[in-house]
Amino acid sequence: MDSKYYHYYSFGGVLQRAGSWLMLLLVAAFTGVAMLQRSGVFVCLLVSLVIVLPVCLFNAYMYPRIGICDGGMLISFLFRDILIPWEDIIDVRRVWFLPRTLIIRARRVTPFHIVYGVVYSGSLFPSFLISASIDDYHELVGEIQRKVQNWCV
Repeated sequence: MDSKYYHYYSFGGVLQRAGSWLMLLLVAAFTGVAMLQRSGVFVCLLVSLVIVLPVCLFNAYMYPRIGICDGGMLISFLFRDILIPWEDIIDVRRVWFLPRTLIIRARRVTPFHIVYGVVYSGSLFPSFLISASIDDYHELVGEIQRKVQNWCV
């Protein structure tokens, strides 16, 4: 299966991912300091696991690396690629409050991607975003248009 990948090489994309992981590292360090002081350890761990980790993941994977192959789209999530068959893609829409950004809604991705669907399209379908800052944006959009039937842009 031959795939072509599209990446976010812009400074903003790199900064977004690095900032998310840096935030997670800072919370881990803060938790370690709290453990040494033996005060508020449970609270620090709870904040780390319940609030900070999901926020970091949300930011780090908001704009995934995208691959196109005959079988479907590949999106990066947690250091691996997830295949979304073309027939599982429901539609492609513009995100009305984010200029030059598309949201792709699918029947299945991961439960985590439901959050993107709720926030950016108001639906419970798993979704992911494509921004115009991805390399070869027009080529990628053209490939998706050829493969996906429901184009609501």
